[in-house]
Amino acid sequence: MSDLIIKPSGTSANFKVQNPSGTDKIVMNSSGTITTATLGSAVDLGLTANHSGVKTAINASGAAPIYACRAWAQINGTNNNLNADGNISSVTESSDLYTVNLETALEDANYSVNVSFKRQSGDGSSAGYVNIEKSQTLSNSSFKIYFFNTAGDTINPGLIFVSVFR
Repeated sequence: MSDLIIKPSGTSANFKVQNPSGTDKIVMNSSGTITTATLGSAVDLGLTANHSGVKTAINASGAAPIYACRAWAQINGTNNNLNADGNISSVTESSDLYTVNLETALEDANYSVNVSFKRQSGDGSSAGYVNIEKSQTLSNSSFKIYFFNTAGDTINPGLIFVSVFR
């Protein structure tokens, strides 16, 4: 494996990182802005979620910290198929109890689940609510939810929207 050579570029304050054949891999101008970068997957830039550059990149301003969505899904409530998802491996339903399984488990069970739903067409009312299953011991790899109409009867929604934050 060849070493990288770091050297000043002429008399300016620019710095270049080159491979042994002289190809620029990183060029940083005098203000500290990287103007050229060819980096591999093992590069650690030392950025945190609350770094100003990260906030700018995701259009977040102000001093409030950033917390990432760790899993999300749009679920077809009639057949439990995942229409789109991130870190959700599957959804099962038994007796109107839906189990949402995470593809990669979280570090612990101290997370927040946000759920909303769209009722199926033909249902008498669009009102309803959702509950985390009451006897469930929270797990870092799944959670269980029920959906109810305003009369307290369980229902199977047409679409289910889930996000998990930790």
